[in-house]
Amino acid sequence: MRYLTSTRVPRLLTTLATVAVSALCAAAQSITLAWDASPDANVAGYKLYCRAQAGAYTNGNNVGKTTTVSVSNLIEGTTYVFAASAYNALGIESSLSPEVSYTALVAPVANPPVVATMSASSVTAVSAMLNGLVNPNGAATITWFDYGPSTNYGLKTPETAAGSGSMAVGTSRGISGLLPGTIYHFRIAATNAVGAAFGLDQGFVTGAMAPLVATQPASSITWKSATLNASVNPNGAAAAVWFEYGLSTNYGNITSLVNLGSTPKIVSASSPIGALLAGTIYHFHAIATNAAGIAKGPDQTFTTALHRIAKK
Repeated sequence: MRYLTSTRVPRLLTTLATVAVSALCAAAQSITLAWDASPDANVAGYKLYCRAQAGAYTNGNNVGKTTTVSVSNLIEGTTYVFAASAYNALGIESSLSPEVSYTALVAPVANPPVVATMSASSVTAVSAMLNGLVNPNGAATITWFDYGPSTNYGLKTPETAAGSGSMAVGTSRGISGLLPGTIYHFRIAATNAVGAAFGLDQGFVTGAMAPLVATQPASSITWKSATLNASVNPNGAAAAVWFEYGLSTNYGNITSLVNLGSTPKIVSASSPIGALLAGTIYHFHAIATNAAGIAKGPDQTFTTALHRIAKK
């Protein structure tokens, strides 16, 4: 009976793969090993031996005639040593092949994300770009921005994925529908399976826009007086309004200025006028201005009452 020998060196496949490793705890890993078939025609099969680096081999695992074997449940951080042997139909086994070793990968330790709120950019009267940095710290992370007119925020951008890397990456979100001339607060926020993080508060001020003005119908009309009315949105910048009026759309008369403040909301404005002609059609419109521009409301008309003198 001829003894079999195998001096073929087991080798790790080029496509060595490990199972998924949890970011929160150690998980089993696996590798695939392969070796060249023995040229001896009497080979009936192979055995694969495995031991920890500091341990000894126990009985080999009979893998049959296959020359590719996957080994699983490897403990991360542990170095394993592998060797193979061949045997014939009588169970007579060759000596072991030269050994190869493999250290199971250590899963990275994940932590809560780290974030930093950066200054806003591209700020206009009604929109802005919010900027920040996020480090996922090794776990799948989502991020968003909280924003609003106070540090209670109240609004948030859609959540987006920030990956699972371990380096800080920039992220930006555009927001719109803002009020002109208004202070806004914002911060970046992120969360992963380990925890959440919130950046420090940052602020920006939206720019001003020219006011919006609408001429409203006159009121308190008598034969010699009336009150001219308008609705004005100062759009976040100190604004004032006045009226032009007269017998045609050439007007020719103006009222005193009415200061409206810098609110970003619609306010009402009125100016009384007198010394009018009885039974006469008058034209008027409102004009509003702020640092960003001027706006004119559409023409309106009213007719003064007839003046009736009581008979004595």
